[in-house]
Amino acid sequence: MCESSTAFTVRSESYPVLGLASVIQNSNKIQADMRIERAGRDALDRATRDHAIVSFAFVRPGVLQIQITYDPATEISEEFKDQGEHYYGIWEYPFGGNIENRGADHDFIGLGAERHVHHASARALFYMTSRGYGIYVESLALGHFSIAQAGRTSFSFKDSHLTYDVIYGPSYSEVMNRYNAIASPAIMPPLWAFGTIWWRDDEHDDLRDVANAQDKVIQDADRLRALKIPAAAIWLDRPYGSGDKGWGTWISTPHSRTLPR
Repeated sequence: MCESSTAFTVRSESYPVLGLASVIQNSNKIQADMRIERAGRDALDRATRDHAIVSFAFVRPGVLQIQITYDPATEISEEFKDQGEHYYGIWEYPFGGNIENRGADHDFIGLGAERHVHHASARALFYMTSRGYGIYVESLALGHFSIAQAGRTSFSFKDSHLTYDVIYGPSYSEVMNRYNAIASPAIMPPLWAFGTIWWRDDEHDDLRDVANAQDKVIQDADRLRALKIPAAAIWLDRPYGSGDKGWGTWISTPHSRTLPR
């Protein structure tokens, strides 16, 4: 990877980093001030208020952590030169029908009401490339990724502090193992989660031989049992409640309800 620029947004204005100064190095960390061009301020004001800091440290073998802090910033952006590599990760959805993310330019959010993908989201602030490294951003702020756009790959987060890890492989498995050691791996689901899960959409217009939606759910469970059809769980969606659109009084009652067994 080749980092090409860092920029800060303060309200609506963007300010690039011009260089580093006051570099301090010890056995495991390098820290420096970042010089920022901000017009309209005298030298004393800039010296006392425009104090951006960057640090580089190997937090574990094969993992370089970069931390950037600039208190006035409302957003921090990092940009890298694209080297023609393949990018994998970030979103669970293959934009443009491709497994890799070259050309993707999206906010780090779910895909809303897009067909077949709006029920859940498995996105992660992590990607790895065919050049043997990965990037993991440690942030809870709203973010955006732009992959291989005009020869650049970048990400930005609406915060005054940004921490991200550059993870060396060189193999995909080594990148993933090091990433899992930082972010922690997926847990093993309980055994029932590997069974079939049954679900109905809203059936209030066609309850057939039962009086209400709750009876319909119970009837489904009884029939699965009678027919000896394996069922690890039944997903209780809107059909469970009575009333308007199956929600019943759930959305108007402040206290929780206990489901019958």
